[in-house]
Amino acid sequence: MLKKKEYNKKLYALSIIIITLLIGFLFYILNYYTPLYADDYTYSFSFSTGERIESVSQIVDSQVAHYQTMNGRVVTHFLAQLFLLLGDNVFNIINVFSFLLLLYLIYFHSCGTFKNFSLSKFSMIAMLLFLSTPAFGQSFLWITGSSNYLYGILIILLFLVPYRIQIDGKINNCHILTEIVFSVTYFVFGIIAGWTNENTSVALISMVVAYVFFFCIKSIRIHAWNITGGIGAVVGCVLMLIAPGNSSRLSNLGGSGGIGAWIKRFVLYSCDLIVILKLILLLLCVLLLVYFYQKQKQMSCFSIKGFLDILFECKVPFIYMIGFLASVYSMIVTPIFPGRVWSGPVVLILIAVFNLYSLIDTSSIKFSMGKTVTISFVLVLSIATFVNAYFDVKNVDSFYDERISMIEMAKEMDEKSVEIPNINGSTQFSVYSSDGDLNADSNEWPNTAIAKYYEVDKIIRGN
Repeated sequence: MLKKKEYNKKLYALSIIIITLLIGFLFYILNYYTPLYADDYTYSFSFSTGERIESVSQIVDSQVAHYQTMNGRVVTHFLAQLFLLLGDNVFNIINVFSFLLLLYLIYFHSCGTFKNFSLSKFSMIAMLLFLSTPAFGQSFLWITGSSNYLYGILIILLFLVPYRIQIDGKINNCHILTEIVFSVTYFVFGIIAGWTNENTSVALISMVVAYVFFFCIKSIRIHAWNITGGIGAVVGCVLMLIAPGNSSRLSNLGGSGGIGAWIKRFVLYSCDLIVILKLILLLLCVLLLVYFYQKQKQMSCFSIKGFLDILFECKVPFIYMIGFLASVYSMIVTPIFPGRVWSGPVVLILIAVFNLYSLIDTSSIKFSMGKTVTISFVLVLSIATFVNAYFDVKNVDSFYDERISMIEMAKEMDEKSVEIPNINGSTQFSVYSSDGDLNADSNEWPNTAIAKYYEVDKIIRGN
């Protein structure tokens, strides 16, 4: 019997490794067929000197100028220029490991531990992230986009790991020297995490405040690093928001607007939220119904204590839902909410949903049957969607290769103006939108950026 248990454990561990490798391989395929796009051309050059980036030291100078003229996301755009310097092949490998790390971090924040690892839960996290991210290609496959959105939320979740451990009461008193070192370290880490992306940085600060609130309510000792980390996050976020480049960029978009514009955006973004996250929201609603059904005895005689007990039990979903709402509705101060920016909110609501799932008694036969049907449906949908995504990114990559051949041929013939076709994507997994990437005016971006990258005078959009 003991040998059989050991065998089953090893078999399950092997299954986890196989599924992880499979997810990584499928993600690599999509990454491999994702070519350069838009900002990749611009960020291949220094914002300081205009020269092509060929060393890390150039990136530092470039980001100083970028802060003044473009926007305040120094951390993530440093990564973008670094990945462009390393090249597409190196980036693809790093990006696969980073995406897998993101999945495991979502799982950890959902469960608080890797003990008794649930392969079905991990697989569902991966599939729902794949299906629900509205601009998956731009958020996770595109070099510049993933630097902003994959690595931004990745840094934030790494930063929050000790907070997540602490709320389960697993961090004890530390030696005074350890406390001091960790406090200083977490202040610096907080600045980096808060300096990643506008909406998810606001979410980070909201979640740190929510964590500390629950520490107070549950009489969990608040460590100095809890506070210094939060202060660092505020400092990083402020440094990002006050960048001179941000104000000019916002002005070009028409400005923030007033209360009326904010209310209108609140309604529009709420509608977008329902449309974009319908699958996750449906799952959330079902889980909430099941959860409160199971808690009906506790709720039948309403009392403040009963309400607080349920609130404390749902502390993790509560914290990450606050982060989710903050990441969505902080966008009302901007006139646009691109699809790629939704990736951070998707990650945060997934954590809330799967932690709520862990609070539910799943032992009943009816629940097991419902779970099997749900996983089967999501699996079939994921396979069909991946096939569609594969053909889309491969088709786009073929057009991209054809475009490169046209440019190289024109250069060999010493032609300085090159007419190339527009590239159009058809799904959210391609970085290229359905409208294509080229401007009708060859003197406008991104035509000028592509021309500079390939060292020709003019890029003209063909038919």
